[in-house]
Amino acid sequence: MVGQIHPNSNRLQLDYVHTNFTTKDGLLSNEVYCVFQDSKGYIWISTDKGVAKYDGYFFETFTTQDGLTDNVVLGIAEDSEGKIWFTTINKKLCYYKPNVGIKPYAYNYKILLERKQLLFEELNESRQMALSSQLNPHFVCNSLNSIQNFILTKRRELSSDYVMSIE
Repeated sequence: MVGQIHPNSNRLQLDYVHTNFTTKDGLLSNEVYCVFQDSKGYIWISTDKGVAKYDGYFFETFTTQDGLTDNVVLGIAEDSEGKIWFTTINKKLCYYKPNVGIKPYAYNYKILLERKQLLFEELNESRQMALSSQLNPHFVCNSLNSIQNFILTKRRELSSDYVMSIE
């Protein structure tokens, strides 16, 4: 941001400086998912091919070879200790710590187990709801009435199509 005072007024006019970075400037990819400024002023840019840390002059890049759990990084956040956390498409967390580098979160396996358990419970609940709706007497009666109607009106092919759509 650059400020200047116009000669015909006492008002300060602010002009914003805008720079568009691409792979030619050092980004790993032009497909950017998140831009985050940490408490030290660094700009972190997540892409589909890793993360770039920008210090105002140069990009430092990180990929799975540097410790990311996946190159597709969807989100970035900073905790109270100054660690920079990354969420990746494979749902495994990792973090950057100055003078240490990127490390995977030690409890990723627990997160994945909890997610699997939650998905399993949701799937079972959905199956139970589907089964109970199919055993509902109104559902069965309405289905039989529809099939009977198709047969009586000599549209038998529609009755078999109807049965197949229920399954």
